[in-house]
Amino acid sequence: ASAAAREQMLRSELTKAILRVALTGRTLNFITNDLAWLDTQILLQEERFRVMPGAHTDLLALQNERSKRTDAVLNERNRLRIEEASLNRLLNWDLTLRWPPMLLPRLLPHVVYSPALAAYAVTNEARAKTLRQEIAQAQAVIRLTQTDRLPTVSVGLGARQFSGDAGIREGMVTVNLNLPWLNGPKYRADVARDLAKLRTTEAELADYELGVREEVFRLTLVAEAAGRSVVLYRDEINQRLQQAFGSHLLQWETRQGQLRDVLETRRASLDAQLM
Repeated sequence: ASAAAREQMLRSELTKAILRVALTGRTLNFITNDLAWLDTQILLQEERFRVMPGAHTDLLALQNERSKRTDAVLNERNRLRIEEASLNRLLNWDLTLRWPPMLLPRLLPHVVYSPALAAYAVTNEARAKTLRQEIAQAQAVIRLTQTDRLPTVSVGLGARQFSGDAGIREGMVTVNLNLPWLNGPKYRADVARDLAKLRTTEAELADYELGVREEVFRLTLVAEAAGRSVVLYRDEINQRLQQAFGSHLLQWETRQGQLRDVLETRRASLDAQLM
């Protein structure tokens, strides 16, 4: 049971490590795309600066923004290497082994909490299974201790041979009987000790099962909130930010707006994508 629990924990850790690698790779793609956009804008602004000396301020602002984004890309690449190393450690592979790009899973339908779902989790949770086996083990120990209180009868046979002709000269039958009642207080103490261990494990299992039910309830609510956030940012906030960014970019390119507004909406759009 302990081995099965450990295996289930490793599977969970492995799944989380894979998702972290995929998430970090996705984040790196977003930041890299934003860096490429800045590179393009800097080239355009340099051409504009040759004919419009007043565009020097915007060029410096774009270069500063590019420096920040370059540093963010380097940091995210290092983070990706760290996540890949964690995944390789779980698989007992070379820590420096690189992984191909992985896609994040699609948004799943919301899971509604129900007593049946909680009961399924309690039944299949690895630690709960281990505690049930420990209870069975404690019950077996109690039965063994109670059996030790019963008298034990043993019968033996013995014979002696004459060395001259190897004939049997003497035989005996032995009967041994112990009297455990003389050690009654010791046995009662052993039984009380084993019963206390059993009650402790049963209480631990009951508390753990309640904790599993609470965790399932919490996770369903957290998942629901996360799902709402995904839909909100994907279908509403990010769409509006993209429209605002396009509008500010057009105004700046036609010298009717400021670069500050373009960069702010660009950052907000990037944050929305990362969310």
